[in-house]
Order: sequence, then structure tokens, then C-alpha cells
Amino acid sequence: MRNDLLLSVREARERIAAPALLLVLGLAACGDGPTQARDDTDPYVLRIESTPMAMRQGDSASVRVGVQSRSGRALPGTRVEWTTSDESVAGVTAEGRVIGVGRGEAYVRARHGALADSVLVRVSIRWRSVGIYSMGGSSCALAWQGKVYCTGTVTAPGIGATPPTYSTSWDSVRSGPRVASFGPTAPPSGCGLTAAGKLVCWGHRLGTSPAVVEDQVFELAPPVQLARLYPGGNVMCGLSAAGEAYCWGDGSSGTLGTGSWAAAQQPSAVAGGLRFTGLSIGAATACGVTTERRAYCWGWNGYGQTGRADSSYYGRPARLPLDVEFRSVAVGHLRACGIDTSDRLWCWGGTSDRRPTVLATAHPFERIFAGAGHMCGLTASGEAFCWGSNSWGELGDGTHVPRRTPVAVTDNIRFKHLALGWSHTCGITLADELYCWGSNSNGQLGTGDRRSTAVPVRVREPAA
Repeated sequence: MRNDLLLSVREARERIAAPALLLVLGLAACGDGPTQARDDTDPYVLRIESTPMAMRQGDSASVRVGVQSRSGRALPGTRVEWTTSDESVAGVTAEGRVIGVGRGEAYVRARHGALADSVLVRVSIRWRSVGIYSMGGSSCALAWQGKVYCTGTVTAPGIGATPPTYSTSWDSVRSGPRVASFGPTAPPSGCGLTAAGKLVCWGHRLGTSPAVVEDQVFELAPPVQLARLYPGGNVMCGLSAAGEAYCWGDGSSGTLGTGSWAAAQQPSAVAGGLRFTGLSIGAATACGVTTERRAYCWGWNGYGQTGRADSSYYGRPARLPLDVEFRSVAVGHLRACGIDTSDRLWCWGGTSDRRPTVLATAHPFERIFAGAGHMCGLTASGEAFCWGSNSWGELGDGTHVPRRTPVAVTDNIRFKHLALGWSHTCGITLADELYCWGSNSNGQLGTGDRRSTAVPVRVREPAA
């Protein structure tokens, strides 16, 4: 019966090309509904009043439908049955409310007995979050329905292919599951948390050397259920709802924070029994803010990223030598920054002064984000400001001039989340749109080409 309800593509196109979406049938053909006198000169029709609909994932809209004769005589007490040609694209409630589910096209059909009509629904992507592999030129983003898409470096050297392969469009991670949150690692790999709280991963099994690449999704078994994930270079960390920290992957730089230099294939507890409100994982250094608002860092300190003057490795969390309460921290390849409870921006590490110092900014930040050589901050209203290296236009200010202090990202786009890589930046806007800028040498901007840009560009829609 379901196949009988679905319109063929040809039939649907003919309907849309017609002056109105009408299907005219005599009342005698109607198998249910009120009995009325037959009048072949004034037959009843069912009309969907909406034209082809365009919406994004998660949007919904009501469809109006009526049954009446050509002369305007309404058929009272009409009950309409609603169906959709593809539930993975568009759903419809019993009341005729259409819901965008997945990217694509579908036909929503209304039926009353033998009377029927349909409307085309086109659904576009609504982006939920974006992540960038900190060690190379790739970007991944999570769509509203839990599907992960990636662009740029598709397979990194030693992780599935040598030499690496590239893509300039957003391709779905075909082996990846539907997840509620995720973090990318070396392409084409990553981990995510499902709606049920399961920790699933795909691609490179972190902590293996030489790298083991799995063809299928695999589950990990953390000692406690994780609520948030924080990706790094070859490390992934997570926090439980209570703030307990667990990390797994390469342990050679101390980035796992377990007190051991050994790799871990399963989430392992960060030493010290600390409870964190948030973490940030760089190429080989990690930092976090505890529930007591103190900043701790561990891992590689070659440029003072942990806030210390030496160049040692720290295998377990060490408190930042600063008597300041912090709200959040972000650590990149060579430098780290943090926002204190007085909205001051502190930074430490790099090639000059390793000691934590206040960086002047005219705009207090709610959140900060770190890349290899540049950083960005978001204000409470979603304004984006960036500073640091700018060889590829990764600051998004329309220039290639490096900046010591934050400068505004052009076009006054308001963001709710940013992700920074080696030399490019991506962000999710308040309207759930995805923009990227900076280096595009590997196609990591997902714009369909390899042209770099110093201003934000809205990415192309995935093919499927």
C-alpha cells in the first residue's frame, strides 16, 4: 500500500509544472467522507495550497490543504491522511506539519479517499558543530541529524593511505554513526557520543603504532559515561558529567596526563583526581579549568605552553603558576590563553615571553579557541576577533598581516562556535550556517576548489 501512496518522479514533476497543484477526481470515486450528490459538472478536488517548500534540518512548517469543488463548495468534516516519500529527508505529522530531517528532496502527499495531491520539499543542511584536526589540513562538521561530513585531507600519511588523498567538498563519513557530538582526529578518523551516551569511534584506533585503521565503527569502554569530547593531535579526551577527565591515544609527550608515557587505546583517568569544567587539547599539550576555577596544564612545554619557563614534559596536570581564577582556557601548538573571572585575557608560551601576561583587548570574550599559530575569541553577542599568525588569511580580517592583539573578523558575521587548525578557521553562525577561511591548499575549506581566502566564505552544501 505504501508504494501506491508514493508519487513517481515524473508524476511529481508534471504536478509542479502545472499551474496549480490539483488532482481532480469525481466525488463518486471517493471511498470515504460525507455522502453528497454527484455532480459531474462540479467535481471535488483536493488542493495543497503550499508551493514547493524549502527548509533546513530541524525546521517545521504547516501545510494547508482543502477539499472543495471548482465552484467553491467545501466538503465539510474532511480528514486527510499524510505521507512522505522519504522519511530520511522530510517527515510529516498527522496534522500536516512538515519537518526537515536530512538533506535532499522528498514529496509530502495528502490523501482523502481517492483524492490526493503532493508538494515537493527541499531540505538543506543545518550545522551543529565543527572541528579541525590540529595537525593537518582537514575539517569536519556535524549536521543536525547526527551525520559527520569532512573535507580536505581524506587520508593522512600512515592513516590509511600514502601518499595522502584530498577532497574539496564535504563528504559524509560513510562508516561513521549518527552522533550527538564528535571530535575529529587524523583523517579519516574521529570519535563521537551517541544520543544514548555510547562512545564510538571510526578510522584510526588511537594509541596504536603502527596505526590500526578499522573498517567499521567500534565502541570504546570508558570507566564512566562521558558527556563531552575534546580532540587533540593524536589524543582524545573526555569529561564525565561530574567533571572527571579521561584521555586516550599517544602518550609519548605526556598529553594523556595519566602520569605515564605509555599510549592508551581506552580512556584512562587523568592523574590527580581533579574535576574539570572544560579542557583544551593542542598538538601535544593539554590544559583545563577545574571546578575550583584553577588552570592546569600538562604535556609538552617546549615553548612554555604549560606556563613554565623550562622546556620539560609534564606527564600529569600541574597548576598554572598564577594566582588567578579562570573561566576557560585554550591551548594551541605553541601558545595558550585563558579568560579569568574578571574577563581579562591571559596568554603564555610562544617564542618570546613564556610567563602568563595580560593581552589587551577592547572586547571581553565569552569563549576562546586556539589553532597552531593563531587564536580567536567570541563575545557574548557572537562577534569574532582573532590574533596571531596570518600568512594564509586565517584571522579572517581580509589581510595577511599578523596581529599581536585581537582584530575583528570581517563581514560582521555572528558565531556561536569556532574551530582553528594549522592555518585555517571555521565557524558555526548563530543561524547554524558554516563558514571557513584561511588556507585551502588541501581543500579544507570545503568550497569546491583550493583557493585560499582571507575572509569568511560560506561552505558548499554536501552532495548527500
